Amino acid sequence: MAMGNVMIQEPHSLVLIDGGVHVPRRKRSGSVESKKEDDGASISMVEAAKILIAMANDGFCKRKKKESPTVKQSKKSPTAKKRKTSPTAKQKKKSMELEESFPEMPASMRDRVVGKGGYEIQLVIQKQLEESDVSRNHGRLCLPAKKVKTEFVREEERNILEEENDGKKKNKKGLEVGVMDDSLRESSMCLKKWKIGSGKFYCLMKNWNCFVEENGLRSGDYIQLWSFRNNISDKLCFAIVKLLHVA
Repeated sequence: MAMGNVMIQEPHSLVLIDGGVHVPRRKRSGSVESKKEDDGASISMVEAAKILIAMANDGFCKRKKKESPTVKQSKKSPTAKKRKTSPTAKQKKKSMELEESFPEMPASMRDRVVGKGGYEIQLVIQKQLEESDVSRNHGRLCLPAKKVKTEFVREEERNILEEENDGKKKNKKGLEVGVMDDSLRESSMCLKKWKIGSGKFYCLMKNWNCFVEENGLRSGDYIQLWSFRNNISDKLCFAIVKLLHVA
């Protein structure tokens, strides 16, 4: 033992404590019993860590559940839905005017018709397109016979259109007609006459879907259908004019 310091020596090791005192430290026993105690302590720490992780996850899940209703509510919020555009006052006024008046065929179209030998130019119908008129599944323009302004078919043509063919629409004969659009493009279509419900309708079909796409026709559009004949073949033809779109 030295002056000012107390040294206690054991065979294996010494520990220095406050005041300069060394306290012997026992060497860990290599016995099975001490190993079991160490293993038990290490297992307890692992279990404690698992418990802490489980508690943290549980708390996160609870917060997530509390937040989820607000997210769903925001998705279902009425403001998030697209609103249907309603007609403007100007469109409504123009629509009312179209119900009472019938504009003339555009000069450029009339010149083209006359230049190709067209004659007997007359307005057949002016109507607002419905969803079924522009639907690809229907694939036809439907014209109520009772709303037609003038008789545009001749006797022999009427007989073909009225022929029943076993009463099946798909088997009904039709007339091949030419159709011109606003851009003066021409296409071939088929005119048939069907009985739908209690009424009769003229239907323009075959290539009608292409006509709708090329001219950007939509439900709500006002159109005019004009008829004319070719002075060489006397074939029945039509010209379609797009007037106005009202949502």
